[in-house]
Amino acid sequence: MASGISVDDECKKVFENFFNGKKDERYICFKVADDFKSVVVDHNVEEKKEKNPNSCAADPDEEDTCIKVDHLCEKVKDDKKPRWVLFDYEYSKPDGCKASKVVEIKYCPEGANIKDRMVFTSTEKALNTKIGFTGTTQQCDSPDEVKEILQKLKEGKLK
Repeated sequence: MASGISVDDECKKVFENFFNGKKDERYICFKVADDFKSVVVDHNVEEKKEKNPNSCAADPDEEDTCIKVDHLCEKVKDDKKPRWVLFDYEYSKPDGCKASKVVEIKYCPEGANIKDRMVFTSTEKALNTKIGFTGTTQQCDSPDEVKEILQKLKEGKLK
């Protein structure tokens, strides 16, 4: 708690359900509450298979991941508040094998104000410690960079 901001217990509960296979979501967003007193669950998205007739995805799981990435990008594109996003990426590797990986996206948009950026950066360790996340983390400052993560996974460039 280097920033003096606590992490709400609900964050740990939602993370445990998400990470331990009880998840109904493809991603979870956490943010600093508006009063700057705690980190809270911002929103999560239930996993629902939606068919996109214009999709270029190779299989339904990959298509669903693409839809959820688009949904996430739509949610954050106009908001200038930083967020931590845990995303369950399902994708096909170059050899055709299916894979899944939970990636933490540190989303801090370029338009975020200085106070939000400083609190976001100084609170990250407290969040990860509280929820117990030790996996891959990627920094993004635009929705396009969020989409690039999926491409890196597909190409095997992200471990």
